[in-house]
Amino acid sequence: MNSALFGQTHTTWRDYSGNPDAAQYSALKQINRSNVSQLEPAWTYPTGGDMPYFFNPIVIGRIMYVLAKNNSIVALDAATGSEIWTHAPSPAVKIVTNRGINYWENRDRTDRRLLFCADQSLRAIDA
Repeated sequence: MNSALFGQTHTTWRDYSGNPDAAQYSALKQINRSNVSQLEPAWTYPTGGDMPYFFNPIVIGRIMYVLAKNNSIVALDAATGSEIWTHAPSPAVKIVTNRGINYWENRDRTDRRLLFCADQSLRAIDA
């Protein structure tokens, strides 16, 4: 799909699959075929549970949003892996999407939301 259609440069990972066109691609050049074998883990974060993990985290600025700890949305410092906050669903919620969440903000960034599905409903929380 043509990234120009969405005006994306593919230098962030703000949506499920990377960008609105779901390209699963980054134009960043720091990691490439010649140095990818030299990568080492900077940090890890235990997601909890024994289920396979299919969630696609997103990164906005320095914050990474993941699904962990019994269907909770968790905000992590992307540089250190330190937990910033956790949003636990109500006990009535049985299934939070296991694929990913999306991010939305207004022009001046005073209103920022994380969008996700839970029990066949679209939900939004303050990012």
